[in-house]
Amino acid sequence: MLRYVHQWQDIRRIWTEPTESDARARARVAADAEYWRVGLENIRAQPLAWAARRATTGLFVLWAGDLPIRYSDINRTPGAVIHAIWTADAALALLAVLGILALVGTGRLEPTVLLGTLIVYVTAVHLPLLTEARQSLPAKPVMIALAVAGVATWWTRRRATRG
Repeated sequence: MLRYVHQWQDIRRIWTEPTESDARARARVAADAEYWRVGLENIRAQPLAWAARRATTGLFVLWAGDLPIRYSDINRTPGAVIHAIWTADAALALLAVLGILALVGTGRLEPTVLLGTLIVYVTAVHLPLLTEARQSLPAKPVMIALAVAGVATWWTRRRATRG
């Protein structure tokens, strides 16, 4: 894990060190190429460990690791606050999975496929290599919609059985 942290720090430096806008744009392209190179190197070095990390830590970071805190303030943020944010994100991801299951269970395959495709796509593209929470941000509204669908389906069924 420490190796991964150092790799991420090195790549992050490529991304953030340039201050001039042209140099920063070129550096971001270089950082993406470095992500690719380091990711493939990690896979070749330890394929089973890589698969285990991707299925656990990588999946968590991608879908529940976002911290809506200014980058320069993260180190000053109490650990309990960070863990609370991660817990809320993980709960949202779990509710989204339950939303997919609820939609399938009610026979609504078209909206399930429509919404679920974005989640599958983002996961398939970003999970194999080094993962950052920012990579899933474009799909967060869909995740929220799936979570709401799951809660609404559960609530409707609960009321129907009590009513």
